[in-house]
Amino acid sequence: MRFVAVKSAEKQASGMVFKTRDLLVRQRTQTINALRGHLTEHGIIAPQGVFHVGRLAAEVENVNSHLPSIVIELCTLLLRHIATLVARASSRSRPHVRLRAGRPVSQYAGDEDCAGLAGAEPHA
Repeated sequence: MRFVAVKSAEKQASGMVFKTRDLLVRQRTQTINALRGHLTEHGIIAPQGVFHVGRLAAEVENVNSHLPSIVIELCTLLLRHIATLVARASSRSRPHVRLRAGRPVSQYAGDEDCAGLAGAEPHA
């Protein structure tokens, strides 16, 4: 049996921050994939990745869209959830975020500190 040194409270807290951020990023990925999948069934296609969520958001917001109102409502709910996850995950690691060219979906977040989702990257 091997003995392991007891971790300090700071080390345990640091590990918890890492694990919590990892969980939020995985949930964000799952939600984005769900949104892409649902919209694909309605003929709206976008490549994989967080950088392409802006395309999906633009299609959901399009007033000339052929999407049923319930689909628009549910997709808006998913977009809000994605924006909230992005805000919470980025507040745990990268507070300085800038947007690339593309449509930000931060308007879906309830938090004002959400820097956006489409094209978000760390500020150099």
